Amino acid sequence: MSSLPIPPSLSTDQLLYRAMEALAEGQQETDDQHVISQTLLRRFAGRQGAEYNQLCYLNIKYPKKVYLGGSDKCGKVKNFVRCGSDSLEMVWKRVEDQLPHVFQAVDDGVAISSPECIDRIKNVIALHFTRSLQTAKVSQRAVTETEEQLRLKYSSDPALLREYFRYKHRLEPAGPDALEVALEEMIRQSGERVYDGSFFRARIEDMYRRVRESFSPLSVRIATPSQGEFLIGDVPALTVRWDMKSSGVLGGVALAQANTVILPLGPRALVALGKKNELLTLSKDQVEEANRRQIHAAQNYVYFRPGSGLEKTVRAHI
Repeated sequence: MSSLPIPPSLSTDQLLYRAMEALAEGQQETDDQHVISQTLLRRFAGRQGAEYNQLCYLNIKYPKKVYLGGSDKCGKVKNFVRCGSDSLEMVWKRVEDQLPHVFQAVDDGVAISSPECIDRIKNVIALHFTRSLQTAKVSQRAVTETEEQLRLKYSSDPALLREYFRYKHRLEPAGPDALEVALEEMIRQSGERVYDGSFFRARIEDMYRRVRESFSPLSVRIATPSQGEFLIGDVPALTVRWDMKSSGVLGGVALAQANTVILPLGPRALVALGKKNELLTLSKDQVEEANRRQIHAAQNYVYFRPGSGLEKTVRAHI
């Protein structure tokens, strides 16, 4: 999977235009948004005492206490997408509505022979790669780059600056000072789209399109553990290079340079992109390694099945 071709992103201007469209939609926003699909989290849930649908989880910064919570309360980020979130939730919903069928096929051992199911698994991986805490952090880093790109673009186009000055002030620009005023106003206006969250909303939808296209020619490997079980971190879809101990974009593994992308689909299933569709059984050490990568890439929380004893694994790898 090395040197995976990634389709080009929309230009900054196109993203800003889409950001303005998101603002114009005027929809009600969704405050608490899952970065791990609730349907996927339920796969790691179990009974704890009289309570059903409970997840165990550890805060990796304060790992002494094991918490319990329902899947509806876990894997959420407040205002992950602050603008146009409702319409973006509809994009995710189209993928998430297929998850029960995917999980049933995986559990029955028939997913690998179904092209439709393989395609849906790639959608799930792409969704969790894109709708991710790592994507948010990388996008924050890109804000400064975006401002620099805009400044370079606008300052090299005096005709555009003159046109903007006339439109904004209903006056003819008188000399370079007027063009400097126009430049700063255009940067500020574009910057508002960056900082109000609408630019991120446009960027993340575009990223999902690009990631999904890049996964299109790939196959899926479905792995089950010979011993033990999988856990899941709050950055669950991870880029992996076999020659690197770290994982994920924040761990320095860019999508284009990754050997694979992995995603746990439950305590008894993990999927990875590859060159051919196949079923695998992982050894105890391989399961431990998959869990280690989830733990190291997690930003805040790691989730696992009650009674699994995986809190010891989490603490051992923090």
